[in-house]
Amino acid sequence: MFKPSPIYLLIGSLLLFLGACATEEQKPEMEEIVEQPKPQPVEQPVVEVQEEPEVPEVPEAPSFDETMLQVRTFYFDYDQADLRDLAVNALDVHAENILTRLSTTPNLKVVVEGHADERGTIDYNNALGNRRAEAVARYLRVKGVPARNIDVISYGELRPISDENNESAWKLNRRAVLNY
Repeated sequence: MFKPSPIYLLIGSLLLFLGACATEEQKPEMEEIVEQPKPQPVEQPVVEVQEEPEVPEVPEAPSFDETMLQVRTFYFDYDQADLRDLAVNALDVHAENILTRLSTTPNLKVVVEGHADERGTIDYNNALGNRRAEAVARYLRVKGVPARNIDVISYGELRPISDENNESAWKLNRRAVLNY
């Protein structure tokens, strides 16, 4: 009987191993190749490009000075002729504006009207309206506005903003008005 030697076994095993590794991949036959359809172009919807709407320019906020120049009516407490802080701030800007305008218009007239509410006598309210107008005129003079350009007039209770007979109406009527 034939006894395999270890060398023959080793060589045989090696050949089997190499034979198994060396097999080629099977390529499909020509009949098996199925031709894939060519992709069809996809129609894209037509999108109209619209121009962005023109955004209007936002006007700049008025400056502090421009805002203060709009304040021409100055209100007073009951039976008082003392300027409030808002009046002082606005009058600073007005004084500067008046001085600038005087450089081109030396005869510019500044008129300060004084008013009072209906409480009190006519004479008392005329005097109170005059003190209120003078408080505004005096402040403008201190800031450099020449006295010759400032006229003061008191209407007392004769030109009320409101004819009502209550505190809300009286507050509106206690005022001085600056015109130039």
